Amino acid sequence: MTRWLGLRAASAQVVDELGIGARRISELVRVVKEYSFLDRAPVLELDITSGIRDTLILLKHKLRNIEVNIDFDEDLNKVEAPGRDLNQVWTNLIDNAADAMPDGGALAISAANDGGEVVVRIEDSGTGIPDDVAQRIFDPFFTTKEPGKGTGLGLHTVHTIMGRIGGSITVSSSDQGTIFEVRLPAVI
Repeated sequence: MTRWLGLRAASAQVVDELGIGARRISELVRVVKEYSFLDRAPVLELDITSGIRDTLILLKHKLRNIEVNIDFDEDLNKVEAPGRDLNQVWTNLIDNAADAMPDGGALAISAANDGGEVVVRIEDSGTGIPDDVAQRIFDPFFTTKEPGKGTGLGLHTVHTIMGRIGGSITVSSSDQGTIFEVRLPAVI
């Protein structure tokens, strides 16, 4: 009888764990579908906050030792852009921020209206980017990562995407961290 009760308890735990796993897989499938903008027009009016939130879910494993804070205006304007491209921007910037804080830290992401633009700031508490490096970070094939860890195309791609959709990206950095500011024309 005791063995039967033990097996019943163990099987209930396995069923619970399967349910948790199935919900996690379902969430990841939804995020990947939304993130990649499958079956959607190339240019859409977008609420950028959902793309940023999906990117945070996809990069959750890299952000596990990082405190993430988000602050989005409630009345944030939409932007008109290819969703895949913007998600590539968020992925590159958030991934680089995580790389800048290998021992943990803080990541702050904000989005606000500023006149006819939507401004997204991605700020990390890493060691910062030296001035001589900051001048080259958008150059193709420039990387400070060790061989096999980066291609030097991520920030160049981000810069190219911003130019193509009429936006801009700037960087400011100190030994207290780095801030990337993305400005996108708002749909008003």
